[in-house]
Amino acid sequence: MQAFFKASNLELINRFHKVDGLIDLANLLEVDSSELLLLFYGLRRGGGYYKEFSIPKKTGGERKILAPDSRLKFVQRKLAYVLSLVYFGRPSVHGFRLGRSIITNAECHARKKCLLNIDLKDFFPTIHFGRVRGLLQAKPYGLSKTGATAVAGICCFWGKLPQGAPTSPVISNMVCAKLDYELQALARGEGATYSRYADDITFSTQRRNLSENIVKFENSSFIAGPKLVEIIRKNGFEINKDKIRMRFLTERQEATGLVVNKFPNVKRSFIREIRIMLHMWRKFNLETASLFYGMKFPGREIYFPEIVRGKINFVKLVKTERDPTYLGLAEKFNDLVGKPVFKIVPIKDWPDEEYIPAGHRYRAIETLETIFANADKEILISDNFLRKDIVGLLEKQVGRSPRLKIRLLFSRGRYKSEERKYAECIEAIKKMVSLHKDLSIDCREVLPGGPHGRNIIIDREEVYHSGHSLDQLGSRADSIIRMRIQSAKRDALQDIETWFANSAEIPLI
Repeated sequence: MQAFFKASNLELINRFHKVDGLIDLANLLEVDSSELLLLFYGLRRGGGYYKEFSIPKKTGGERKILAPDSRLKFVQRKLAYVLSLVYFGRPSVHGFRLGRSIITNAECHARKKCLLNIDLKDFFPTIHFGRVRGLLQAKPYGLSKTGATAVAGICCFWGKLPQGAPTSPVISNMVCAKLDYELQALARGEGATYSRYADDITFSTQRRNLSENIVKFENSSFIAGPKLVEIIRKNGFEINKDKIRMRFLTERQEATGLVVNKFPNVKRSFIREIRIMLHMWRKFNLETASLFYGMKFPGREIYFPEIVRGKINFVKLVKTERDPTYLGLAEKFNDLVGKPVFKIVPIKDWPDEEYIPAGHRYRAIETLETIFANADKEILISDNFLRKDIVGLLEKQVGRSPRLKIRLLFSRGRYKSEERKYAECIEAIKKMVSLHKDLSIDCREVLPGGPHGRNIIIDREEVYHSGHSLDQLGSRADSIIRMRIQSAKRDALQDIETWFANSAEIPLI
């Protein structure tokens, strides 16, 4: 967006704080002053600068969108860029900010014991002209009344913030600055994590329950806590009581539409929907599939290939371009359209310096664990709870028929109380392995090192050392990745560090 301005970002910031009317605003945005005057007074009279339409909500009903015309949109986009330069959001704000997304918002709440979702009622219409003008007059923006009126007049329509205007997202974040500060302080005081994406507010914690100041269980349902309600009302908003959702770790937890029980992921139902659409397209034809899908949206023109492409791109955004689920959907789409719309790179062509994680999560002591397959086509693990990561590696990262060995590394001397769990893990792996040909299991025991020792697996050789860094291991450790696993028992906290070789050499059968 900087390319639309001749001035530098610093000059734009300095000019913004000196805006004292429409002429100054036109100079700031580098647009014709007469055209800006026409837009400003046309909007005050309710001129036809917006096109209104509705889109269906997932929960039912419709969401009204006001889309500005090309002239107004151009001015608002430039104004939104300037506002983004003077707005400094808190870390808890993930909506409509550079480098932030629904994925970064979901990552804040992954692997939490309980999670609360709430929704602000009529978020954009609640922000009226007076609030916007008052915000711009106050610190840290400090515009004059005429300058604040000029900016607010371009941003508002019929005295409210229109949902669909380019300026509405950043203005809403600016209005919510105090709300974010107070809710973040509330969460910190109660041992919770807070984040906001537009009108979606999420709290989560590693404790058994969230504080009653945040959420309460009353009359067989969860309601917002008194302190939470007080802060939101004080800042001019209202909670949508129909959209209060409390989920625990044993249930499917969601944040901004992504499943976050282990790590941000798309819903299985979303993947199934894409597969159904591709199946109908292949089995029948494009016209039939379009008509069938269009029954969901009567009266609207459906561009079926673009809808499918957009859904697959969303999977790519969340799961990354190397995820087998995305690669399978992209390959089917390319076959149907007859051209390589999605670029698919085989595993054997991936750069050697990059690795293939099977998944990651935090243990009770919040120790990050990542599983890799090594160049010897073995999967080495040292914890029973990683069996799901093994399944994820086999099904997602390697292929349907991988030639791999699974080594379950455990120590009877250290984990006597968990021998039964390891035995169950072996049986579970054997059952899973039976579904894959050319897959074998090799289990062996590894004696524990000292409290500060390491057990290192390098090319099937065990090396014990104490206190050495990665650089001190020599050239054979150049392509080794470290994984730290810590015992959850506080009275016997010991470390095992396992080093895995580069996984880039794994072939697909």
